[in-house]
Amino acid sequence: MSASTTPAELPGTVLVYGRVDCTDTQRTRALLERLAVPAEFLDVESDAALAREAARLGGGPRVPVVRFPDGTVEVEPSDELVLDRLGLER
Repeated sequence: MSASTTPAELPGTVLVYGRVDCTDTQRTRALLERLAVPAEFLDVESDAALAREAARLGGGPRVPVVRFPDGTVEVEPSDELVLDRLGLER
């Protein structure tokens, strides 16, 4: 991954690798926004290096791939799983 495509890596930031037109990606991003959770969207369609990183982290081409601040990674997580990973109540 080149310096121009390296995620911000800010403490507490959730990284969401996905596609703009993916409904699961949109749902996850909307949930994080509603919860005011710091998150960075990484568009795998606009950057081949990001697509490779998402595939490596997620074990394949599915999105969204969500990396949580504790380093755990989930692929196509439900809202309930996102809340659990963040330690928030449903």
